[in-house]
Formats: sequence, structure tokens, C-alpha cells
Amino acid sequence: MPTPLSGLTFGLNSSMFVEQLNNVMVMFSDPTRAFEALAHDVRLAVIRLLIPAGPDGLPAGVIGDRIGQLPSALSFHLGRLTNAGLVGMRRVGRNQYYAVDYQQLSALIGFLVEDCCASAPAGCMPGCPGMPQKVKVRDRQKMAEAS
Repeated sequence: MPTPLSGLTFGLNSSMFVEQLNNVMVMFSDPTRAFEALAHDVRLAVIRLLIPAGPDGLPAGVIGDRIGQLPSALSFHLGRLTNAGLVGMRRVGRNQYYAVDYQQLSALIGFLVEDCCASAPAGCMPGCPGMPQKVKVRDRQKMAEAS
């Protein structure tokens, strides 16, 4: 049975880094390329739109409509995000669907906070990524329903 990410293609670059994140080996492209791709308001808006869309993603036309971009400009921005390895694309008929590569994005965030508070004599302060996170209310409800 195909997974929601089957058929997605993710951009790979020549310099790859491997990050241990939540006991899963994740490969991500050069972080500078990923940050460069995110350093544009349209591309950041695309990522913010795709994150809640889940692994099925959204068709390019819907993305363009929601963020107000013409197809030619949107294609350029989606290409940059794909080449950076942050977004994958799959074809369904004549439509192109784009989805965030959550492992890549998590690895990129992990790269930023990897050494959080490592040199701080008092250790992590409240709000630091190294601190245990509070479980969201809806996650607690899901866990209660599952048990």
C-alpha cells in the first residue's frame, strides 16, 4: 500500500549531513541552502501553508491562489524549496502536489538547537528546545482516546 509520501521527489545536494533525531537517521542537505530558501517571504509563506496541509500536501494552483502568486513566480519559489530538500512534489494526473518533507524540516531545526545550553552552567532554561515540552491539549485527548 503506498504511503502518503510515495511518489514525492526531494531535492538532494552534493554535501549531505546526517543527523540523529528522535532515534531516526535523517539526511538533510546543506543547511545554508535550506536557510537561503527560507529567507524569502513567499517561500516562507509556502512552507507555513504546507505544514498544516499534512503529508498529502496541496496542488500548486491552490498554493498560488492562497498566497497570491502567479504560476510562473510560484514555480520558481517551489523549485527553490524543492532543491533545498524542504518540499517534495508528486504528480496526480495533470496536477502537481507539493508537501513539506517533515524529516528534513525537523533535521534542520535539530541542527539549530543541537547544542542548546551545552555551555550554560545552569543548564537549559524554561522554553529552551532541550527542555521537555508540555503536551498539547489535543494530543492529550488523542492519547486518552487511544488508551
